[in-house]
Amino acid sequence: MGVFMIEREIAEGTVQDTLPRVEIKNVVRDLLHVVVISTILFLAAGRIDWPAAWVLAIVFTSYYAVMLVWPTLDRKIAALHEQESKTPHQVKPWDKIILLVYPILLLGILITSGLDAGRFHWSTMPLSMRTVGAIALVIGHGAFLWCMSANADALWQVSSVGGRGPAIMRTGPYRYIRHPFYAATVLVATGGALLLGSWWAVVPAGLIAVLKTVRTALEDRSLIEEFPGYLEYTGEVRYRMFPGVW
Repeated sequence: MGVFMIEREIAEGTVQDTLPRVEIKNVVRDLLHVVVISTILFLAAGRIDWPAAWVLAIVFTSYYAVMLVWPTLDRKIAALHEQESKTPHQVKPWDKIILLVYPILLLGILITSGLDAGRFHWSTMPLSMRTVGAIALVIGHGAFLWCMSANADALWQVSSVGGRGPAIMRTGPYRYIRHPFYAATVLVATGGALLLGSWWAVVPAGLIAVLKTVRTALEDRSLIEEFPGYLEYTGEVRYRMFPGVW
């Protein structure tokens, strides 16, 4: 859920024992992610000689490579997420809907970009805008890394977790905005659509921005109701995703 670090008691020996298996699983997962994204783009485009799609794949691959070599970051995230998967959560009904719609919109960006910029050229985007998209894509991935370095236990769904004491994050990007993960998601989605050169793909990217904006409002309301101290945190950190805007 972003602003909370769920405190756990994890013995160092237990984490170390799981590292080789966790690393292999993560490498395979990350490579598969890049392969799936690239395959969808190239199939929709009907060709592989599409420089923008290769740039996108390189950015994603570089992001995963940084996570892999970052001291303790990838290992800690993997170990914590593995333990998290063994603990049941009561996911909010509205978050289930958001988590269902979100990958559909991502798929829409990839397919629309491939059909438009890669194959039929329904729209034309200037190089300046595609450059802006590439910069936004890189910044978004950098923001992901910044978030995880500050809060390696960031959750992807809003849930009611009993029996564990949450501590409000006030380090890294959480000093400036309450939901930096969502801001990074918007940058990556929008930047990817612009980089690929499709104005039509900006439509599902814009819907992702709307979806994440709605999610921050719903999440804030839930956190204010359920977690002591969060209301005070909203007074300290005024903006949800983008300083001076929202």
